[in-house]
Amino acid sequence: MKQFQNFEEENIHYWTGRTDVAAMEAIVRQTLLSEKQRPEWDLTVLRVAGMEAKADPEIWKAVWTKEERINNASTPMFLVEGVKKDA
Repeated sequence: MKQFQNFEEENIHYWTGRTDVAAMEAIVRQTLLSEKQRPEWDLTVLRVAGMEAKADPEIWKAVWTKEERINNASTPMFLVEGVKKDA
């Protein structure tokens, strides 16, 4: 996998080195939110609920260290903000 190659090239510790990745991916495929396109799904749900909503799908670029970027490359962080509209 390209991601694992990055660990070696950058001399970065792989946080989940003992994780059963196949088992973890099997669990992920069974969860409700794994089927959703996020954060688009989140925005739709919030707006349907009558809220103002916005997202930053690249917040991870501002908050993650180089090591975190490589360790979490397959699941980038995003920010969703929902604000209740005035009645």
